[in-house]
Amino acid sequence: MSWASAAPAVVTAVLVLVVPGGVVGWAAGLRGIPAWGASAPLSVTVVALAAVGADLAGVRWGAAPVVVATVVAAVVGWGVGRLLGTPVAADPRWLRGSAVSATVLGAGLCAGAVVAGVGSPDRVPQTYDAVFHLNVVQRALETGSVSSLRIGTLSSPERQSAFYPGAWHAVTALVAETGVSAVVAASAVSVALALVWPFGCLALVRQALGPRLPALVAGGLLAGAFGAAPFLLLSYGTVWPNALGTVLLPPVLAAMVSAVGLSRRPVAGRRRSAAVVLGAAPALGLAHPNVVVTAAVYAVPLTAVALAWGPWRGRSLRQSGIRWVAWLLGCLGLLWVVTRSSLLAVTRGTDWRAAESLAQAVGEGLVVAPRGLPVAAVAAALSLLGVASAALRPRLRWLLGCHVAVGALFVLAAGSDSALAQALTGPWYNDAFRLGALLPVTAVPLAALGVAELSDRVADRLPVRGPRRAPLVAAVAVLATTGLAGLQGATVGANAGVVQRWYGQAALAGPAEQRLFTELRDVVPAGAVIAGNPWNGSALAEAVGGREVLFPHLSGSWGSERTTVASSLVDVRTDPAACAAARALKVDYVLAGPSAFWRDDRRQRIYAGLDVSQAAGFEPVAHGGRLTLYKVPPCEEDRETTVHDTVTTRRKDP
Repeated sequence: MSWASAAPAVVTAVLVLVVPGGVVGWAAGLRGIPAWGASAPLSVTVVALAAVGADLAGVRWGAAPVVVATVVAAVVGWGVGRLLGTPVAADPRWLRGSAVSATVLGAGLCAGAVVAGVGSPDRVPQTYDAVFHLNVVQRALETGSVSSLRIGTLSSPERQSAFYPGAWHAVTALVAETGVSAVVAASAVSVALALVWPFGCLALVRQALGPRLPALVAGGLLAGAFGAAPFLLLSYGTVWPNALGTVLLPPVLAAMVSAVGLSRRPVAGRRRSAAVVLGAAPALGLAHPNVVVTAAVYAVPLTAVALAWGPWRGRSLRQSGIRWVAWLLGCLGLLWVVTRSSLLAVTRGTDWRAAESLAQAVGEGLVVAPRGLPVAAVAAALSLLGVASAALRPRLRWLLGCHVAVGALFVLAAGSDSALAQALTGPWYNDAFRLGALLPVTAVPLAALGVAELSDRVADRLPVRGPRRAPLVAAVAVLATTGLAGLQGATVGANAGVVQRWYGQAALAGPAEQRLFTELRDVVPAGAVIAGNPWNGSALAEAVGGREVLFPHLSGSWGSERTTVASSLVDVRTDPAACAAARALKVDYVLAGPSAFWRDDRRQRIYAGLDVSQAAGFEPVAHGGRLTLYKVPPCEEDRETTVHDTVTTRRKDP
């Protein structure tokens, strides 16, 4: 499939990610750059909550619930905007035009890297998490439900409800409603996220650094400089929900900066920005809960700077003391949530072992190239210059603090197996990749700050003063922009390689197996269920082939009947328990074949009873690559009943 054929799906994905939130933000009085940035998190809030509401109301998921939710949210936003008063005037049109031009170019380069890395929009990522996410989208197309309160039942089928953050799945299922497959919809959303990311970065640069043209232009262009975001999580895992959450962080952090009064020449207002943060909170939580924790981590240095040098400074020693005590209690509360709360018990239980030394992890964090990603040398140098500049400016030290905090968590996850590292990085699954992907959120504005500092130095050295100075400064800005654009163009190939890194393997289901899956609609009747060891790629048969599989993820809490089928289907002709379970679950077919994915993983052992290639009675129906589709034979008691009925019928015949 070509990307030209997938263009309508990409356009739909972009519209889903910006239109609902854009309408709500406009109704609430947001204008200019802050409105562009806030559109994505507010859109995701509308879509994710609409998915929950539609399921509770018994309404099939589609465009209609989103339209209704957008109208309701816009009315609420209008009411909030009226309460907050007249909006702050937007930046001058020439400044916004220059900034958006650079950002559009940066967005195009980001999208180009994703398109090149994915290759074909119908290419299936060969990763552990992709199986679950793609099957959730496919199941949503079949059932009409994609509520975060039910998504978890895909891998816990005996439960009536099971929470799993479903914002990404709701967005992707909407895109799939255009008629494309779940796989193509996922690819389209990845491109859309790459297009949206630079506008969030632009919003953060504007709120952090003010209306400085060099910084705004650099922020838009450098948004795609680092391979860690938005590219890494679009391939690694494949943890698309975490990728969505990471893309939403810059505009939310921008609103947080404005809300605490640390924005330079604010264009949104503190109270209106606080409303944006509240409105975006469901988007963060329903994209992935660890994104909420990340935002809370950002809040620690942000509020500390507001207390020390910003508008939150107390007017008396007593007032300051009370506020600092409240700040300390908030920090202790966050520490308890991270290390002790049962809400994060599952993620804390994951133990990704350190794969490098602490020194190597520190070096990777400094150049924003986690886990061996390519180093964007110029952008990294600019970010380090920004670090030095932020350290010298009290009201910008929050930016340095946020960068150092996330960097320290990445270093702990990547380079240490200590109990401290395990406790502090638990919300992110102790996963250096997920934490490393957060580094560009603050590295991009730091690099933009570095560009602004260099621009100021060059301008100070210009010999011309007075009216003739402005054209020279503009010429320098144009030359710098051209140079940055050229450097960004050179990084497209490297970032495409980051995306392709995990897409390129074919361990789960290669082209031959996928061709078999696409033929299933012609072989397997609707309503029949296909069993199979999910580790051999058969779990992808649902997302690719559109037929329900018994095990739609590689692991899960399957319940007694599915566990019986997994261990004993090979004996279905003679084992009454296997026969009863297969009949109850409508298992009529089985995909059997060797596994090539994580062959030493012990979790595969529970599916030993699905290897029917040498079992008597299983009739081969179709074959592709490593996998063969077999028809499950009737049970012994079924055959005896059939024989008895046949004999009885013959005796009754005259």
